Amino acid sequence: MKIGPAVRLDLVVMKSEQVLADMTVDASDIISDHSVVSWCFPLYIESSIAIKREVRSWLKVNMDSFRAALLESELCSAEYHATSAEDYFELYVSVLTRLADQFAPVKRVTLRRQRLAPWMDDECRRLRRK
Repeated sequence: MKIGPAVRLDLVVMKSEQVLADMTVDASDIISDHSVVSWCFPLYIESSIAIKREVRSWLKVNMDSFRAALLESELCSAEYHATSAEDYFELYVSVLTRLADQFAPVKRVTLRRQRLAPWMDDECRRLRRK
């Protein structure tokens, strides 16, 4: 960034965990607001983090249709007689998995997480969440 003669720099802001590597003030023997201040600090930019997930759109499910399909399933049938709790559990899992796949199919999405700006630190993120 070039700073022209009309621009005045009063403050350098950086993250709390960063270490100032080099700073010089020209001319160093005088105290003036016309000195040239130059500094150097390492700037690490994190690459974006991609997370692949499988999600279902539960909010889009028509509850009346889902309820009707559930009532028509063998899970709610009086004719089904299992011999053990494991049989009932297997029926429960198979029916609800089938209905979930029918009413809210799995979608594969990629979520990308990265900082909004290179200078944003933990305190900035906390304040932004508030």
